[in-house]
Amino acid sequence: MSFEVMTSTIEVTESLDTIGNNLGIAKSTFCAVGAVGEAVNPFVPLIGAVTFVISEIIKVYETVQYNKKICNSLMDRVNAAEAAVKTFKRRQTENEQNFCNQEYYNSFIRFIEIMKRIRKFIIDVSNLNKYQKFVRTGSVKSGFDSLAKDFDVVMTELHFTMAVANEEQRMIDQSALESDITDMTKFLERIGGSIIGTDQKINIVLQEVSLMKEKLDHPDSSDKNIKANEIKSTDLYDPLTSKATDRRGKNPQIIKKMYKNFEVACKPIDLQSDDLKEASKIQGHLAILGKLRDSPNIIRFYGLSKTENSDVMVFEWAEYGSLRKLYCQYDIAWHVKVQIALEICRGLAFLHSCDILHHDIRCKHIMMTTRLTPKIANFKHSRTVTSPTTDMKGVTDIMRWMAPEKLRDSTYSTDSTKKRVHVPYTFKCEIFR
Repeated sequence: MSFEVMTSTIEVTESLDTIGNNLGIAKSTFCAVGAVGEAVNPFVPLIGAVTFVISEIIKVYETVQYNKKICNSLMDRVNAAEAAVKTFKRRQTENEQNFCNQEYYNSFIRFIEIMKRIRKFIIDVSNLNKYQKFVRTGSVKSGFDSLAKDFDVVMTELHFTMAVANEEQRMIDQSALESDITDMTKFLERIGGSIIGTDQKINIVLQEVSLMKEKLDHPDSSDKNIKANEIKSTDLYDPLTSKATDRRGKNPQIIKKMYKNFEVACKPIDLQSDDLKEASKIQGHLAILGKLRDSPNIIRFYGLSKTENSDVMVFEWAEYGSLRKLYCQYDIAWHVKVQIALEICRGLAFLHSCDILHHDIRCKHIMMTTRLTPKIANFKHSRTVTSPTTDMKGVTDIMRWMAPEKLRDSTYSTDSTKKRVHVPYTFKCEIFR
């Protein structure tokens, strides 16, 4: 098998979980190499491994939400590494002397580890949930500087082109760090206690939701019994004065009740599923929804109960109904519209920090309280970021809200291969709405 074919095969089949094993095999092979021509063999899995990690970094970068300038600076290095690896593969004959050098081999292993560290750093610094460790320790700059230094050193050891190791690049890096850290500080202050508190700690709810999602998604989890809060039917009672608006919808109807002196909406739900897996999934999602209590812009879910012989979900009551109903009935002042939009974005930021995509953001699913506070509601199509994209083709009335890339029937055709490729729904699609 040729060097190119072997490398191509590894690029397809290599995974981060098996890189360590392949490196061990490659190293033992290196010790047995005698001829220069055979010396290239131990480097084949290494090249496949670093190529795979680079492809993973590129995928992660496409979903970056925060600290984009810092991530851009790291991507300059990733692009330089990708170009260097391609040149290394193309000029293998000229590198035969390096193939016989144990130190060169060790440097290549460190190169892979540094690329994996870059991938993790980009994930952590661009995700609000993981960003907490940087908020707590103030280590964004030190973490970046350590990565940049180690990257430059190993690139020199491998005799790779140092396209980013210059004073101009260092100035760009410094500017990116200062700009993003300042912007993130202001952003976290603006969104208030829903994500970060006065003690500069990320909301504990984000961590709780993360653990719950992990248990639900992990096939071998021993704790699958995650259920929504149960409310006794006797704890729900009718308002003292009834109104015509106490019942909404046609069939089934949403009914207004009182719970602990709070006005609540009782929305019917079918929990009598024969599919135990699906029933457990519904319970798990409702339990997670109940945890999102700390965001003032997400509809509060109190739990499950029964009323009028029906299973119901108990939510906080939104007096004005949906945002769509509100703007159809009233003339909303421009400054109020801006405030509503900002608060919806805060709610989305909280959801995204929990790695949850609503998937169906539109005026119909934004509920409005008496104080004109918007509450994101209706999580029927919501999913976690890592879950498969929800099929929305049957929901025809959402077309006007869809991002342009999702209007193409969720696929696009590349110019080079003309191959139909699935376009995933991401937070960018959500913000577009």
